[in-house]
Amino acid sequence: MRVLICDPVREDAAFLRASLENDGFTVDEANGEAEALGILKRGKHDAVICELKLAPGDGLSLCRSIREGTGVPVMILTRENDSRQKLLAFEYGADDYVLKPYDILELKARVKALARRGAARYAAAGEILRAGDIEVNVTRKTVELSGERVKLTAKEFDLLTALMREPGRVFSRDELFAAVWGDSAKADPRTVDVHIRRLRQKLEKDDKKPEYIL
Repeated sequence: MRVLICDPVREDAAFLRASLENDGFTVDEANGEAEALGILKRGKHDAVICELKLAPGDGLSLCRSIREGTGVPVMILTRENDSRQKLLAFEYGADDYVLKPYDILELKARVKALARRGAARYAAAGEILRAGDIEVNVTRKTVELSGERVKLTAKEFDLLTALMREPGRVFSRDELFAAVWGDSAKADPRTVDVHIRRLRQKLEKDDKKPEYIL
């Protein structure tokens, strides 16, 4: 699961990031509202952890923007033990409110609960496969790169899906041909090379130096 931390206190952010990564989370960081919203537009996150005091603006403004734009669950972190502030945070759309200093084990349990809720929201929209900035909705048969829709042919889509279902696996040409075209297909297995080249042209920053499809 993927989490975004928005906390201007670098020591706090670094400690929380290390703790979450140790539990298997992918963690991004932002210093303020504008950067956080930009990161959220480029990738799909399961939860956001936001310090109440941001500069410029505040965590409540970010919380409201997230709620209006994406619906990703938001946890507010703060040292302010003020019941009115807490109520205001929930009115702005916060899902949880945690006081600093916190117990790290309890905090991680609460983050996991939020992230599961966020992941379930994506699952309701269909089976999602992600790799870096690439997102494939298998159910809806759509592909996005950094939040922008990419048009693929049916076979390009099937080939990309086959690769993303088993990240890190080394496939032979024949294995990919069988997975996408079928064992009984009459076409030349080297058609795989053509489709790989097209996928690289559409998805890689530099198709001569691929980062995703190696």
